[in-house]
Amino acid sequence: MRQQPAGTTSDPLAELRDIHLPEVVSGWPPAIGWWVLAGLGLIAIGFLSFLLIQRFQRSAYRRRAQRELSAIEEQFKRSENSKAALAELQQVMKRTALAAYSREQVAGLTGYEWTAFLDQSGSTTQFGLGIGEQLIDAPYKSAPELSADDMMALFALCQQWVRQHHKALPPGMEEAHA
Repeated sequence: MRQQPAGTTSDPLAELRDIHLPEVVSGWPPAIGWWVLAGLGLIAIGFLSFLLIQRFQRSAYRRRAQRELSAIEEQFKRSENSKAALAELQQVMKRTALAAYSREQVAGLTGYEWTAFLDQSGSTTQFGLGIGEQLIDAPYKSAPELSADDMMALFALCQQWVRQHHKALPPGMEEAHA
């Protein structure tokens, strides 16, 4: 047998160093793809926020009209003065229509043309053939004959129109009122 030099052990595995583990992979900084994805996400959030703010601003006139209609309704419930309520209703509806449509399309409308416009822009027939017909001349009568139930129906109809009217006029209305 061969002789081992002094100071060495007979086990060659004992001379090996311990296993070297790699360092833990860090999650920061992220790879470039994550930065691009985050940037696109921020752009999308910004764009959606912009659209929501625009929509909120565009419908401000509707919220204001609904508050005014509610105030007129509350005043009517206290006073039961249908003549004053009808005159105020007519003003609110005209202001709301002027906010939604051009002055040329709305300002000159009176009587049956006005109720036809409300019917067509609100997809209803209740202004020309129903309770909404009271908006034509009731504010100008000396003593309009409307019951409290009729007034409540008229308030509901006006609230519905404010909520649901179309921003664009239906086909045929542009030419008729241009």
